[in-house]
Amino acid sequence: MDAEVAQPRPRPLYRRLAFWAVFVGLIGAINYAARFSGGGGGSKGVSHQEVYSYATFAGGTIVYAIWLGMILLICIDRFDLLALRRPR
Repeated sequence: MDAEVAQPRPRPLYRRLAFWAVFVGLIGAINYAARFSGGGGGSKGVSHQEVYSYATFAGGTIVYAIWLGMILLICIDRFDLLALRRPR
């Protein structure tokens, strides 16, 4: 028989879902707070060339590195949750 033995699926941990929901909610809250605070956001007095500055690049790199770290912490012992595999 060439039937594969069914592997038991790991039990879902709802803590991961809770951490993910908190993480996404926190990012949304920070973005809304930055947008509606009126502290220099928007197009008033902001140069269009600011997008091309090294400070903007460095800030974005730091933010994305923190996001990646948080995501890797959420799936620390279950990297299959990232779905980094070839489709069948």
